[in-house]
Amino acid sequence: DPWGVCVWHCVPSYVCVVSQVQPGHLVFDPYMGTGSIGVAAAHYGAYVWGSDIDVRVIKMVRWPGCALLSPWSSP
Repeated sequence: DPWGVCVWHCVPSYVCVVSQVQPGHLVFDPYMGTGSIGVAAAHYGAYVWGSDIDVRVIKMVRWPGCALLSPWSSP
């Protein structure tokens, strides 16, 4: 599949390039899901802040050095 893995794998990095993400920028992703945009933004040196309506998705993904801030559960 020529449009499978590579295209979807490159989208978060492309979003960061188009948005001109640079070191020290703050990137907020209101629909974070598994955090692919956040990972790409952190790669470019940005600080990442995100949220998602489904706390189960956020609990599944744990990045080193990140805290889970949720009104529904303790960290």
